[in-house]
Amino acid sequence: MTTARVVVAVAGDPDSATLVRRGAQLAGAPAELQVVHVLTQDGRPGAAPAALATLRGEVERLGAGFHTVIGDDVATAVADFAGAVGAEMVVVGLPAAGRLRQALAPSTGLAVARRAGAIDVQLVPLPRRPGRRRAARESPLSARRVVAGWLLAVVGPAALTVLLRLLHAAVGLPIEVLLFLALTVAVAIVGGLAPAVGSALLGFVLLNYFFTPPTGQLLIADSENVLALVVFLAVAVAVASVVDLAGRRTLQAFRARAEASALAELSRSVLGDDTAAVLVARLRETFGLAGAALLDAETEVAAGTSAAGPRWRTLATAGTGVGAPEEADAVVRVDERRVLALTGRVLARDRRVLEAFAAQAGALLEHRRLREQAEQARVLEQAEAARTALLAAVSHDLRTPLATIRAALDGLLSGDVRLSAGDTDELVATLVAATARLERLIDNLLDLSRLQTGSVRPVLRRASLDEIVPLATDGFDPGVVRLDMADTLPLVCTDPGLLERVVANVVSNAVRHSGGAPVRLAAAAAGGRMELRVVDHGPGLTEDRKAHMFEPFQRLGDSAPGGLGLGLAVADGLATAVGASIRAEDTPGGGLTMVLSVPLAQGTP
Repeated sequence: MTTARVVVAVAGDPDSATLVRRGAQLAGAPAELQVVHVLTQDGRPGAAPAALATLRGEVERLGAGFHTVIGDDVATAVADFAGAVGAEMVVVGLPAAGRLRQALAPSTGLAVARRAGAIDVQLVPLPRRPGRRRAARESPLSARRVVAGWLLAVVGPAALTVLLRLLHAAVGLPIEVLLFLALTVAVAIVGGLAPAVGSALLGFVLLNYFFTPPTGQLLIADSENVLALVVFLAVAVAVASVVDLAGRRTLQAFRARAEASALAELSRSVLGDDTAAVLVARLRETFGLAGAALLDAETEVAAGTSAAGPRWRTLATAGTGVGAPEEADAVVRVDERRVLALTGRVLARDRRVLEAFAAQAGALLEHRRLREQAEQARVLEQAEAARTALLAAVSHDLRTPLATIRAALDGLLSGDVRLSAGDTDELVATLVAATARLERLIDNLLDLSRLQTGSVRPVLRRASLDEIVPLATDGFDPGVVRLDMADTLPLVCTDPGLLERVVANVVSNAVRHSGGAPVRLAAAAAGGRMELRVVDHGPGLTEDRKAHMFEPFQRLGDSAPGGLGLGLAVADGLATAVGASIRAEDTPGGGLTMVLSVPLAQGTP
């Protein structure tokens, strides 16, 4: 098949897809097909944004180009674009219309053919659609007001004629003409243009018959009276047209304000909660629909066949739901995959607001999808940071005790050096201390990993600190850790095993930073909670260090070798899991006091 540069002019209506397919057949190659949509500046409403977005997606999937140009005249803009891209052919739709209408108002296709010059113009006949015929002129008034206007247009001139017949001697023709003109204006205000024109014609006849010499017949003797009646009729029709136009403009303004208010209300309602359920619920409520559903199109291929059919998945529904667009009373496209299927009465004038809302809903749902992706990326980034920190901990914290253990074992097993009993005891003590440190580090790393993955499942029950704190401080010298706790402390509600780990980590941290001074533990109940204070007299911490002391792997970034490490991060995470909390206070006289607050058990005084 030979290729040719083809330009397809589309309006964004349902027939545009047919024109694009026809253009693709004529072009032969996707790269040679260019689709153009003209935005006019004549004030007429253009195609729906959602329909254009769908059409653009279909064109781009074909591998063709989609262009939007602005012009005062569609035919001229299409011809100019075709000449600019070096097109050999232009494809334009030819709507179905009668010969008289084509002669009086030629279609865009015929106008393009006149302006295209040497470029071949292919006119594709389009089927007649119910919505293609120009809509009837919409009255800005209700049916009741139109009926009232016609009634006034018939009765008013007759009543005014009777009244003026009684006063004809005292009132001249100019006053009578002005009164009929005033009546015509009143009819225009009440019933619109058509009743006002009828009133003007009826008034013209009544003035001619009853008040213009010779009376009693449709003849006028004086030429000035002829002019007066003609001017009356012209002015009456003109004034009625102006009043009717003002009414229409007022109606358009009210509708525009209502549309803006509806869109603003919809926007405000979904800003705080942009779920699909809220979108369709607000849509149904605003437009008084029986039901609304947001459907997502999927492609399903039947087994053993090559035919592919659409499968619709319901993302959200409100009211009477439908499972496919064919079941709905009206369908508004959101984007190339999603549609709003509406059931109930959908007014034609609401269509533009619905399409605008659909475009907004599409952007909002896309924003939500991107936000979810960003949240997933953030979680993955945190997990990656945790893995990196774990590797750093393994390479730094674990290597130190392993190296100590290896050195102690080499010293004990070396046959070249005879060790004294004191040296042997010192190496064994070093080996025990390094092993304990390694065990503590591994426990902290495992606990931190469990906290980050949400694997900690506390079992809360009534317990006493008298049975938890001694177990947590069992490995410390009594001269280093002193317990100052009464035997009659009230019970707390906690997971004893997890709280024991919390206390052990806090005490271990205090012992490491106490500078050799004893660490004191005291407990007291206050305000429905039990407060366990771990008091040390070490160097303490600055306010900046306090703000970051519960973050994991702080020691790795500190210049001092005795940093905070993992213990407090694990302690804070485990405390939160059992409903407790940890805070840091300055010790009077110097040092740091860690306050562990645990809720009391129910029924405890």
